Amino acid sequence: MHLCVFLVLFNCANLLASEEIRTELRERLNAIESIQADFHQTSTARDGSEEEMQTGRIAFSRPEKFLWVVEKPYEEQVSIVGANMQVYDPDLRQLTHSKVDTDELSLANLLVDPDSKALDGFEISRNGSKYLLAQKGDGAQIAQLSLVFKGEMIERVELVDYSGTQIEFTFFNVRLNEELEDNVFQLSIPPDTEVVGKGETSNNSEP
Repeated sequence: MHLCVFLVLFNCANLLASEEIRTELRERLNAIESIQADFHQTSTARDGSEEEMQTGRIAFSRPEKFLWVVEKPYEEQVSIVGANMQVYDPDLRQLTHSKVDTDELSLANLLVDPDSKALDGFEISRNGSKYLLAQKGDGAQIAQLSLVFKGEMIERVELVDYSGTQIEFTFFNVRLNEELEDNVFQLSIPPDTEVVGKGETSNNSEP
């Protein structure tokens, strides 16, 4: 009987701690109003083989602007404004419009709206400056995600996807909480680009 009571109290204490850490993480994310940074990305498959490194830049400004540009080894531009996402592939000369799933866990969703439901499907723990988010159920694109802070800034993001691939993003040349002009988030779209899907282009692209 005493053991059962202890286990119930232990589980309640763990649940309380998890919610406190969830609140703490949301507060740290809400303190980030804008970001400009460069990044390196490395991927390691489940069998241990390492894929090619990507380099690029990121920009974010609350309440609704997010830019992700891969520069090497290939080019790709992703712009998110509100719930509208544009992806430009220079090799295909193609601009694709789609809607963002705000309930899906992603770095963009965490920065744009830390109070969204994206965190609800994850158990959250902390080890020093590292927050570990583990998926509660099966079937999600991201099984596990870690955010490593250095001061107020996210220094590194580590994730494991549904196939077991480990992906790590490291940020450097970081400019935090500076006012960003709208042209920072404009995509460089040539006039002969094929457009797929529907969406507004006037605020997010330039001829």
